[in-house]
Amino acid sequence: MNDRKCLECSRQLNGRADQKFCGDQCRSAYNNKNSLENNTLIHSVNRILKKNHSILTMLHVMGKNSATKADLQRKGYRFDFYTSTSISRNNKVCYFCYNHGFKELEHNKLVLVDLVLDDETDQNVKSIPIGEPRKTPIRSTFKELKGTDHYKLHLPQNTTSQMTQRAAH
Repeated sequence: MNDRKCLECSRQLNGRADQKFCGDQCRSAYNNKNSLENNTLIHSVNRILKKNHSILTMLHVMGKNSATKADLQRKGYRFDFYTSTSISRNNKVCYFCYNHGFKELEHNKLVLVDLVLDDETDQNVKSIPIGEPRKTPIRSTFKELKGTDHYKLHLPQNTTSQMTQRAAH
């Protein structure tokens, strides 16, 4: 008696003993549904990080080297989401969203900076103001930065519960 059914549409399965789906369309639909349910928080955070990165990239491409917090907020920048931090030479904290970032000065003024790897170690992360000449090209992939304590995803307090609640609605 063959009582195996497709996990997506529940049709009777004919064929291999380990078959779980009646076809590619059902397999794809089932996996997409499971992926979406399991990774809602990840998708939400990645969407915010991508938007933050695109805002900083746009400013970089425009040749800007400074901005205000209000400028970034008007464009939709979320200051509570960033991928890494670094301490500048003058002991200011630089917040990065992948390879672009900023450090805050007085009166909500921000200096835009880039993330670069040190020539010698290829692991020590440092920041340089946009427009300052570089000795090395920007190379800030996760693979190159893993193992350093500079590449961490920072989420604001209660983000998990807030996003889980939003996803449930």
